[in-house]
Amino acid sequence: MFKRKHTLAAVSAACVAGIATLAMHTTVYAADGCKFLLCIAGPWKSIPLCVPTVKEVFRDIAKGHGIPSCSMSGAGNSAANNWVNSEQACPVMYRYYGDYGYQGCRYPGQITVLVDGQPWSTVYWDMAGNTSTFWTDKARTALTSTPGSAPLDTTYDTDYATYQKAFTEYCNSLDYGYGYNNYNNYQTYSNGYYFNSADCPKKTGYWWGW
Repeated sequence: MFKRKHTLAAVSAACVAGIATLAMHTTVYAADGCKFLLCIAGPWKSIPLCVPTVKEVFRDIAKGHGIPSCSMSGAGNSAANNWVNSEQACPVMYRYYGDYGYQGCRYPGQITVLVDGQPWSTVYWDMAGNTSTFWTDKARTALTSTPGSAPLDTTYDTDYATYQKAFTEYCNSLDYGYGYNNYNNYQTYSNGYYFNSADCPKKTGYWWGW
């Protein structure tokens, strides 16, 4: 159960005014869909009241159900799930590759959250309930500006930084044989990542000075 006072307490630490108005229109309990929207738009992992609801929705989506609706969400506030069915839709650090190229995404689910009609966050999730959230600058600012706010999930940022570090090291390791003759088609796996030399910044100057 999600009482109004608990909703407002969670909102004050996690959500923005555009979605927070949902709670103001409830009398005793918020509908599951509204609770989910409030939670998924904020750092739900850090809010104990949110965790069961979000994971329940993940399980429902995995079974073929949609995201529960919220009649009080207001214009422009929504959450929608899509399945990551292409290489481009999967963040680069979460792509799986095999002998025949791209094999899938570590997080097959992708929930896109809009606030006031604008992109707010993208929650990547798997069937076990693990998530990685990309926050827009607007969301970061709103969710961290209140003293005592629940901490944001930084899994996405950490994983991307780790990938970028490995990619930079790979590009710096290219030598004359690979970096010059095969700059556009040399591919390799390293630390679980797939790299293509064509994606590296081109080295300049004479090849013997690289």
